[in-house]
Amino acid sequence: MDDLTHRGLATGIVTLPRRPVHVGVWLRMLRTLLDEVSISTSKVRRRSATALELIWDTAGYPRRAGLKVWRPYESLDPLCQGWMLEAAATALHLIGTGQITAQGTLGHLLTIQPHQHVYDGEPPPPPQAVYDEAWEKVVKYFASRERKVPASPRGVLAAFTEPCHTLEDFDRNRQLLITIGFNAAALPDARRLGRHDLLPRPPGHPSC
Repeated sequence: MDDLTHRGLATGIVTLPRRPVHVGVWLRMLRTLLDEVSISTSKVRRRSATALELIWDTAGYPRRAGLKVWRPYESLDPLCQGWMLEAAATALHLIGTGQITAQGTLGHLLTIQPHQHVYDGEPPPPPQAVYDEAWEKVVKYFASRERKVPASPRGVLAAFTEPCHTLEDFDRNRQLLITIGFNAAALPDARRLGRHDLLPRPPGHPSC
């Protein structure tokens, strides 16, 4: 806490877990925190009372720094002020570790930003030689059977994997379609396509 305050006074900016803030904002937050750790637990809801008890117990000082009647921080003796500052620093630590939750409109700035998933992006296209080989196999298959290519990806998959007898061969042909540009999400696996007849490939079994 002292380090954040020193940096703020030196640079004008305090870097909190969520974003940087002006040192004036930080000092107002700190002053509010000092007031809050001195509140009687009888004046707040049970969750806040539990947080206050944890703060003081963790800091190792008498709760409310021994105050019986609330007094502003500036009127406290130096010993009580030191306890209050350590309690405020303890509160920041407990907020940072997730043991207590900071309330108020700026409380979220004291918590670490939760992990957010970043889209991995589209996979890179296959090398041209791999694409050409897969395309040739697909075109040759439909040409050899003199049948019209189905309109839907599911239909193309069903027709292209019709001669397959094993899951390995089915998956291989499905991958060929993905290689030439079919969306993998539009090509169901063998179970969802209803190919319950497919079995693990026995040794020496020819591919389809």
